[in-house]
Amino acid sequence: MKMILINLLCNILILQSCNKEKTRQMTQDNFPYAVTVNAPKEYPVEVHEGWLMGGKKQYICGMPRSGVEDGGWQYDGSKAGMGGSSMPSHINLTYVAYAEKKFYNLDADLPTDKILAAFRKGFLVQGNKKDDNGEYELKPSTYDTFSIGLAPGGMVVIFLGGSDRMEICRLQAKEIYVDKNDFIPHPDSSENQQQFFDIGFQYAVPDSIQTQIKERGIPYGLYEQYRKKYNYRFLFTPYDDKDFIKMQLN
Repeated sequence: MKMILINLLCNILILQSCNKEKTRQMTQDNFPYAVTVNAPKEYPVEVHEGWLMGGKKQYICGMPRSGVEDGGWQYDGSKAGMGGSSMPSHINLTYVAYAEKKFYNLDADLPTDKILAAFRKGFLVQGNKKDDNGEYELKPSTYDTFSIGLAPGGMVVIFLGGSDRMEICRLQAKEIYVDKNDFIPHPDSSENQQQFFDIGFQYAVPDSIQTQIKERGIPYGLYEQYRKKYNYRFLFTPYDDKDFIKMQLN
């Protein structure tokens, strides 16, 4: 009887320990992440300055200045040593949009609760261990990148990235004036503001897009359409009656 009580007590202590660990993981407020900026390859951008702030206007980190960004929204952008772990509540970002020949500034609050909830929820990834059925077990993971996607017209979309990807919010930047001499580390005194924009347009924007812009202008609103979600499903059909489809499940 004494041995049964000891075993029962040990099981209760183990269960309480597991529950505490689970609760800690579900309620923690700090998750490490890198901050990146990216844009479509057709409409490259470059960061001038900016920062993320947390509650009570606490500085978290600056914006990465890693040169021209044009890797596409399907990627998170270049990591340049900027990041944090506390949840951001405000963003300030100034950047140049080379295709539009403009500077933009975003100064906006962020949905902190939504960001924290997404980090806490996370997602499942395939682990290295197999279960009794020979299938790889799924293990919990979460996001590791705070990614800022930029598009024509000052459109800004905040993503959480990593092994998975989630859109957090859509924001709107405003066109502002920034002296090109403040943007360029070693400015050319013989180059004026318009020449700076023209040179940036020539070297940063792909030739085919330069032609399209000159002929048809900037397609404002295009990336709003890309953000729309549609339901779909895959349908497999044979080419003719001689073909057949064989499905194999591993």
